[in-house]
Amino acid sequence: MNTETCAWCGEEIRDTDERVIVDPHDNHTNPSHLHYRCGTEWSGFIDQARTLAKRGKSHRLLRAPLENGYDIDTVYPEHP
Repeated sequence: MNTETCAWCGEEIRDTDERVIVDPHDNHTNPSHLHYRCGTEWSGFIDQARTLAKRGKSHRLLRAPLENGYDIDTVYPEHP
């Protein structure tokens, strides 16, 4: 039995699982195997990352938190 590990969720991809292969166009990265459902989630993540980049927010909301961690606080509206 041939087993792969899903690059997105880290779980085993069984022979009976639907899967996708993500092959970046950079010619330096090997393709990654993902469960079909994980490929769909990953694709949505990439779409959102591109949107953030177009808005000039990719450093603040992606790169900096990945490199340095982050804090997230809830801001409640003021009540009159």
